[in-house]
Amino acid sequence: MPLQENSLDRTETPLDALPLYVGAGCVLPLEIRPLICRIYPFDYDHNGLLPELAKGCPVELLRQGQDLIAALEMDSADAKRWHRQLYAELLEEKVGQCGPTVPVGHEATINVDP
Repeated sequence: MPLQENSLDRTETPLDALPLYVGAGCVLPLEIRPLICRIYPFDYDHNGLLPELAKGCPVELLRQGQDLIAALEMDSADAKRWHRQLYAELLEEKVGQCGPTVPVGHEATINVDP
């Protein structure tokens, strides 16, 4: 199915139709993948990783008894590090748009809610 304008809703667009995704997963080398792609399929919010994995991975392709994270050769420690990096970058971007630079170590005192 060809991509149509405004059709990037992953529930409607087959992943194989996306330019850097093949049936086995993203083809970008890990070191240049966007952080949200590196973290997936871990689900998360601003507080950290959530106990349940995100929905959307084709777990039906796993062998019986196979763990998704093990099959993807992922590590929750890496996902936690990438999560911290993602939110640090988001905070840095937000602060850059809103005012002066914040001294290192004081990031947690900033209210980033609009």
